Amino acid sequence: MSLGFEQAGFDVVASLESDPAHAAAHKFNFPWCPVVQSAAQNATGEQLRLAAAKGLDALGRSRDDAAVIDVVFGGPPCQGFSVGGHMDPDDPRNALVSQFVRLVAELKPRAFVMENVPAMASCTLPSDVIVVPERLRLDMDKHGYDTLPASVFNASWFGVPQDRRRLIVVGVRRPLDLPVLPMVHTLARAKTPTSSPRPWEAGHVRAPDLPLGPSVCDAIGDLPDLDTFDELLVTDIARLAPDQRVLMRGIASSYAAQLSGSVITDGDYSRPRHLSPSRLSSSLRTRHAPDIVDRFSGILPGSRDPISRLYRLHEDGVAPTLRAGSAPERGSYSAPRPIHPTHDRVISVREAARLSGFPDWFRFTAAKWHGFRQVGNAVCPPFGRAIATSVREALGHEPMSISAKHALGDDKLLWVASGAGRRSRVITSPPALTDTSDTAARMR
Repeated sequence: MSLGFEQAGFDVVASLESDPAHAAAHKFNFPWCPVVQSAAQNATGEQLRLAAAKGLDALGRSRDDAAVIDVVFGGPPCQGFSVGGHMDPDDPRNALVSQFVRLVAELKPRAFVMENVPAMASCTLPSDVIVVPERLRLDMDKHGYDTLPASVFNASWFGVPQDRRRLIVVGVRRPLDLPVLPMVHTLARAKTPTSSPRPWEAGHVRAPDLPLGPSVCDAIGDLPDLDTFDELLVTDIARLAPDQRVLMRGIASSYAAQLSGSVITDGDYSRPRHLSPSRLSSSLRTRHAPDIVDRFSGILPGSRDPISRLYRLHEDGVAPTLRAGSAPERGSYSAPRPIHPTHDRVISVREAARLSGFPDWFRFTAAKWHGFRQVGNAVCPPFGRAIATSVREALGHEPMSISAKHALGDDKLLWVASGAGRRSRVITSPPALTDTSDTAARMR
């Protein structure tokens, strides 16, 4: 969501995150943005306002701007509301919705955006009889905010090759006018092109004047076979040979070309980052036993493995919702990962990121378990950008284009033990990669 708001033209100047790996990954990708690493119930609006002042200072802006915050956005943990989490009303993480309300009230932004799973619309908080979105509206009304009815969107409506639904609640401080939420941008594909979309697959919009959204092949078809890179057994970064890069550029779809940085993305006002075209990151390999590889080889695209129940992606369809798995205090379970459409293995973190609309410069914690949690918990950036653009227009801001490239953070922020120490393997530092000769220039 931070990236989506930045792409819409906002400066993201402070962040709140309790998980150490996620906080470090945010710091790596937004190095000017201070991260308050704390549980929400222990954080204060004053802490966040001081962090915002430091973030503004790092961007060369006046620290006094922190006195007026445009937007507070966030996604309280969804597991207690999710169908996959058994919609447990007593899950203590559900109470963090109230902490979101508290922090908005303390910071007094001009607008707020909250994201969660669609099932939240029918859930209640402990000792309450009112569903969460209505409770949120009533609480925010007391603090001077008007709130739009909760709306459910699918990321596939906004040019993302993934069937991923999310509930959005947007509010503005009176007397501001409420924003007009975005219209559907692209015609969604089914996961399996030979079948009709099912009703719960987000009510796929059928409008003849909409362009067809990207497919799985459009997202990852240009990426090389990871099993040919031995270094990806010990590091998440591979060196791409010049002829390999030429081949990738030649077969890349317009969607992949935008994510790789070789084509400018319309409507993307994010700060350009340095990206070496010879580096393929977030691609640590998964080694399957020979019998599993043999079993995967017999699974048709759009079908499931009868034993593991893993779904094999269809090149011409979209991915199912990519899930996050559980945090360390919940057992450190990995979420099911789809099988690659043409290689007999599960997808990599970078491939999952492509299926979510993340640009290739954006990196995740090197350990796959953490990386997949970060992708699976994230709001797809193109969808976040669409919501943020609506809010920006309601606030009356014009986006600014910046051409200067920004460096990313220290690579060491992304080196942590797999599974928060549950497994012994530690991801090593990548080999020295310094070739940036044909890094694509981007203007925002």
